[in-house]
Amino acid sequence: MHHDLLIVCKPFSINDPHRGRRDLRPGTAVNIEDGAQVDDLIRRGYLRRISEAAPLFAESTENSAKPMRKRKD
Repeated sequence: MHHDLLIVCKPFSINDPHRGRRDLRPGTAVNIEDGAQVDDLIRRGYLRRISEAAPLFAESTENSAKPMRKRKD
């Protein structure tokens, strides 16, 4: 499942299970969850990726502990 932010380059319509048929116009920012459909639409030039999805917390690296600053008296 993709969670990338996409921008529409060419007008097209998709079937949204929650809202029914959606007409997408160029310049619209969308998030489509069907990975196979997204890859096909990007390859055909209908969509372009704006930003990649952020990694999950389980996949992120550990942060090192920062030393605390001494309090002023």
